[in-house]
Amino acid sequence: MRDSSRRWIDAGRLVMEGKREGLLCPENDDDDLVVEWLPLAEGRGEFLLRWPRCGARNFVLVGEHHELPNDEGGPP
Repeated sequence: MRDSSRRWIDAGRLVMEGKREGLLCPENDDDDLVVEWLPLAEGRGEFLLRWPRCGARNFVLVGEHHELPNDEGGPP
């Protein structure tokens, strides 16, 4: 597995745990993460992880509804 692939997985895991601050971009070490919740059917959805400075982005699929400790996005 590529080094950046592992960093993307780690970033996604941290977002799922509710972390939003201080996450560095897995590709370029930028630190201005923006997280958006994109709802799908039946309580499922995706987190869109974006770093606007460098343009890197990725998605984290959420298979079931769960509450997050952070109120800035996440499953309703």
